[in-house]
Amino acid sequence: PWDDWEGEEIKHINPQPIFLDKVGYIQFIDTNGIIEQAYQHDCIIRVERNINDFVDEETVVLSIWGKKEETSLMVYEKFITIGSKQSPFPNIELGMTKIVEIAVRALSPAINDPNTAINCIDNLGRILIKLSKKHLPKSYFNDKNRNLRVIFDQPTYSDYLYKSFSQILSYGVHDVTILLAVFRVLTSIANSSQQSRKTIWDFAQFVVERINKGELLSLDRQYLNKQLKRLANATGHSKEYQSL
Repeated sequence: PWDDWEGEEIKHINPQPIFLDKVGYIQFIDTNGIIEQAYQHDCIIRVERNINDFVDEETVVLSIWGKKEETSLMVYEKFITIGSKQSPFPNIELGMTKIVEIAVRALSPAINDPNTAINCIDNLGRILIKLSKKHLPKSYFNDKNRNLRVIFDQPTYSDYLYKSFSQILSYGVHDVTILLAVFRVLTSIANSSQQSRKTIWDFAQFVVERINKGELLSLDRQYLNKQLKRLANATGHSKEYQSL
């Protein structure tokens, strides 16, 4: 983790925005190139958009602190590739989004196929288990002298949980089988990764908040409480468990 004292300091200073004279999707960001250029300009750059984000001439793509001359700011444009399509390179968020789309489509009234949605939840769980064991991309990059040069807004593990299940829950929160599948997957992740357990328990509370407890039948309530208690034990929050 980067000791980000400079990042705290620049929050009180308004940066210069950098716009690109292009329209399309961000396909690639040359991080090393931006770091080297920021080193030469003795400034700090914040990347405001991520891979696969759509931008136009009015989108702030970069913010810059420390450089006084407004000329030559467009030199940073060469480090960002813009295209008419999303990035052709493998992208974990894009892959997860495709799985979520399949699940949401399966839960639509026209299709009503909860088994396919549950299969998608299981596959999302497999990805999330692998992510929980890895170091997610860092947000702060320093130059060769260890001075802060580039800041990225990188997704946290909590962001991945939300992106994976929030839309599915919007359509499937009234289906007990969907809720059970989400709690079961969260329990599996907690059993596989100790470092993510608090994040998982916090997200479980978000799921509980979305449940209309007055609609639950007695047996549905019993099964949900049983799975929720397992999740509480797996995350080390058994004392905070409350039945539905």
